Amino acid sequence: MHSFSPFGFDDVVTGVHHSPVKAPQKVLDAPALQDDFYLNLVDWSSHNVLAVGLGNCVYSWNADA
Repeated sequence: MHSFSPFGFDDVVTGVHHSPVKAPQKVLDAPALQDDFYLNLVDWSSHNVLAVGLGNCVYSWNADA
């Protein structure tokens, strides 16, 4: 495998197989989450925080805590 990345990731390991996780580590419930293509009610930040908009509230969860 070859990469044209300027960061020098040309030594990528190939053939590594990862098995899917059998059970979730954490289950987060979001009751009444609107199913609307044009709304962005769920966001995962670069600081590993999940934010969910439900009704007129925003709930956040820090995945590192």
